[in-house]
Amino acid sequence: MLSAALNALVLPLHTFAAAGLAAAGVAYALLNGIAAEPMLRLANAIGGLAVTKIGPMEGSPSLADALAAAGL
Repeated sequence: MLSAALNALVLPLHTFAAAGLAAAGVAYALLNGIAAEPMLRLANAIGGLAVTKIGPMEGSPSLADALAAAGL
């Protein structure tokens, strides 16, 4: 079952660093023993949040925001 966060449409403003941030989400999940499905939700949430602001630093979500968006 997909969470509402994964079904939300995001208007991308700036895609720079979105893939790198999604990969960071995968790394975080692997290092913290998070299973595959929630790991992918986290990576998707981080990448999705990253494109909502202009600029690579401005678009980097906090860990709390990313975990909340992924439903973790």
